[in-house]
Amino acid sequence: MNYLDLILLIKIAGTGLFVGLPLLLIPTPQLVRLLGIEGAEAAMPLIRLYGWAVLALLVGYSFGLSWVVGDTFPLGVVTMGLVSNAGATVLLVITGAWRKSIALTVLLGCIALAFAFALIDQPSVMQSL
Repeated sequence: MNYLDLILLIKIAGTGLFVGLPLLLIPTPQLVRLLGIEGAEAAMPLIRLYGWAVLALLVGYSFGLSWVVGDTFPLGVVTMGLVSNAGATVLLVITGAWRKSIALTVLLGCIALAFAFALIDQPSVMQSL
């Protein structure tokens, strides 16, 4: 296992368990209550669609794992991770939503930094831990 394996595994497991699957599987009344967003019930098709989009990203991250096992740096997957996580962090900060989701904002920012480091120092992240 190397640094990049670890980043990808954490991203896949954490996002799948705490974002993708809940958005798809939790019944609407409980999900509306959990999200605490006014009008969430009317937006439920978009919320479920976001859950599918998240799972699609996780498929991409999974392909990155297979390339790492083959000792190939997955440039596209790492770039996707950087854009996705940095973009989410920037949106949370710009909109002020970070105030309600400090832990999420910090987590996404740290994952973005990890992907940025992976792009900058590809040989290091491919070495065994």
